[in-house]
Amino acid sequence: MSKPKLLFLMSGSISAYKSCAVLSALVQKGFEVQVVASASALRFVGDVTLEALSHRPVLMSSFESGHLMDHIHLVDWCDAAVLCPATARTLTALAHGTAVDLLGDLFLAFDFQKPFLIFPAMNDRMWNHPATKLAVERLSSWGLRVYSPVRGALACGREGTGRLMEPEDVVFEIEASLSSFEPQSKRNVLISSGGTRESIDRVRYIGNVSTGETGAFVTEALLKRGNQVTLLYGEGAALPCSLSERESLIQRGRLKLVSFSHSRSLQGILKEELERSLFDAVIHMAAVSDYSVASVSCDGGFREITETGKMSSEFERVSLNLVRNNKILPCLRDYSKNPEIRVVGFKLTSGASEDERIDAVKKIFERGGVDYVVQNDLSEKGEMKHRATLYDRNMNRVREASTKSELAQMLEEVL
Repeated sequence: MSKPKLLFLMSGSISAYKSCAVLSALVQKGFEVQVVASASALRFVGDVTLEALSHRPVLMSSFESGHLMDHIHLVDWCDAAVLCPATARTLTALAHGTAVDLLGDLFLAFDFQKPFLIFPAMNDRMWNHPATKLAVERLSSWGLRVYSPVRGALACGREGTGRLMEPEDVVFEIEASLSSFEPQSKRNVLISSGGTRESIDRVRYIGNVSTGETGAFVTEALLKRGNQVTLLYGEGAALPCSLSERESLIQRGRLKLVSFSHSRSLQGILKEELERSLFDAVIHMAAVSDYSVASVSCDGGFREITETGKMSSEFERVSLNLVRNNKILPCLRDYSKNPEIRVVGFKLTSGASEDERIDAVKKIFERGGVDYVVQNDLSEKGEMKHRATLYDRNMNRVREASTKSELAQMLEEVL
């Protein structure tokens, strides 16, 4: 099936240069793209550049001869609209139905049964202004998808949240949101994400640095592609989508959320879910502690971890007696109601050499029950990067990713 026809709307922001990269990538992927630019957008990027990238003349005015009905004809022609970048001025104008140019006219004539995706870019103070927040809330309530800008260096020299998403991430989100135009089989996927908390007493625990953000990102990407996802998340871990979107997805049976605390509870929940439902795949991303606390020595006196209450803070010396936890990943296939389930595990290393990374992945496959392993290193993870390598059971490097978007796409392809 052919790629969707896109209306690519641009408002005036310094980040318009990133939109050119997005536009170029979409055309190379086979999308038909018609650019509609505001006058202020053309102060940052020339119409000649946009025409060269899109292979179509850029449209600007509602009153140009021969184009008086463009705001109707283009809405009928397109399969979706993308506003990138979206400035604070444009967001607030659209939210109030103000149309001063072709971009605004198209918005007022748009058929919102079709996707309308918005990628904001602005100063962090403008993004956090009550007027902008109200505009985003109103546009979202109308069914438009407004993506949050990212944190980083801003044009004013400040550091904050307001940067346009990186071009490859914008392209990924567009493709993911418009995937309903492409035939594909939907999957029922079980994901574990976030870290375990091994109790010391009723209020203290041994934890790890996992935030669950990658798991939430992958979950959201799979949901956008029409898949059904059950997400098991550690207490305090990140969750996918906005609150209203989560509630809607849960009501429609597309998303199920279950929280876990320690490794034993996670293993129990995984077993219960896999035995009860027919999953096509399980992606075990949770950062499970290798050890749990068996007992605590306080000034030489042992105290069982099963005791209730809070340990006194008056002790001079406290020692923890740790015991090894069971490995969960090798058990997942045995738990599964579906014997053909695909099992994907994750292996995080820290400052490891190439040989050490390969050895770590080999050990996972040697335990059995796993189809693929995603290996990444703590030194190569950050806000703007997420390097990862996917291995199959023959230790072949299937694919590599450098961002969370590429990781999510990589995982869906192996499913």
